[in-house]
Amino acid sequence: MSFSTQLTADDLAIYNTDEFAETVTYNSGSISAIVDYGEALDEVTGRMVATAQMSIKVSDVASPARRDVVVINSVTWYVSDTISGNGSDWDLLLFRDERMIFKEEKIYEGR
Repeated sequence: MSFSTQLTADDLAIYNTDEFAETVTYNSGSISAIVDYGEALDEVTGRMVATAQMSIKVSDVASPARRDVVVINSVTWYVSDTISGNGSDWDLLLFRDERMIFKEEKIYEGR
């Protein structure tokens, strides 16, 4: 078995919704994703805000973009950043509050 074939087989197992993944809506299309929920400190308000890290297949989303909309269990999330990509999978940072992404953009732009 080639390495490429093995990666494809691994993705089929990992992104199986009967195993590790769940079905989410990404920009109006249904895809399989692995979601890990967490929190981060909003340095402006000092409050904790909901975050998630989501792994998806490149074949499902070729080019994720900031502010793409993800709906998980009827809750809307927004793509904040692409953490990593390896040609097969993307790891994305999500915020539930779109204002957090706006704050980050202002920081990046130096405002």
